[in-house]
Amino acid sequence: MFYIHSDLRFATDKQIDLRFNLKYLKSIFGKPLIFPVYNYEYSKSRVFNVDNDISQLGQMNEFIRNEKEYERTIFPVFSDCYHKSIKFNQDINLELTPFSNNSFFSFLSKNDGKIVHYGSNLRSTTYIHYLEDKFFDGKVPYRYQKKFPGKVIIGNDTIKVKCRFHVCPTGLKLRYNVDAIFQHMIKYK
Repeated sequence: MFYIHSDLRFATDKQIDLRFNLKYLKSIFGKPLIFPVYNYEYSKSRVFNVDNDISQLGQMNEFIRNEKEYERTIFPVFSDCYHKSIKFNQDINLELTPFSNNSFFSFLSKNDGKIVHYGSNLRSTTYIHYLEDKFFDGKVPYRYQKKFPGKVIIGNDTIKVKCRFHVCPTGLKLRYNVDAIFQHMIKYK
């Protein structure tokens, strides 16, 4: 199972063949692909429409969101599209936590998933947030837990939820030392 971070942003659709890129990725990694399809509007609007909210991560991710063979997770902000052959049981409960033990990142970790950067910068690995939550119980000095009560729309159903994840304080300029993090990960496997 492969989690594909891509950043294929071009001026027009004619400059990139998205279907070719998906076919290429499948030829290398097989069908069980996962793509982040994040939409950051929930933090302001407090409404996440699983079917209609676009991916704000570039053309490839938006293309995947519209493909019939992919299903989208219900986590506001940090949603992912995964191939339907992947058996991920989404727990629709009142408190959604995109980096907890019932998250897609946890599922990826438990199933020996791999993260692939396809035209994206290594500094954009959201998996780091999951590691912070897992190993530091979300209590790192440069972030704090914040609740975002709101609604998730799935088809014709609207569910009231409390989305919770750690955020950076406003004004804090945070840059991860990605090289040191990767060296640490390699050292401790």
